[in-house]
Amino acid sequence: MQNFFFRMLLDMSDCSTVDINTFIGGCLKMKGLALNIDLLSLSYQTSMLHKYQTTQFGTCLAEMHRIAKQLEIAGLSLQHSDHGELYQR
Repeated sequence: MQNFFFRMLLDMSDCSTVDINTFIGGCLKMKGLALNIDLLSLSYQTSMLHKYQTTQFGTCLAEMHRIAKQLEIAGLSLQHSDHGELYQR
């Protein structure tokens, strides 16, 4: 349990160290009913999911910009129709 707690703090801090405020805040969250660990775990999982989604969004956006640039170089452009389909302009 302690190992999970420290690993979770490290993952949430985005570095290989944990500052004292993060550590104390995490310890205070551990105090109390067993339900607190469930909430802490949910918070951790949500944080990790947010990081993953942010990374994936950035990757997708970069790829869309790359494709749009290639279409522009080729003299093509894609537009959305009123029904959501793409068509060549």
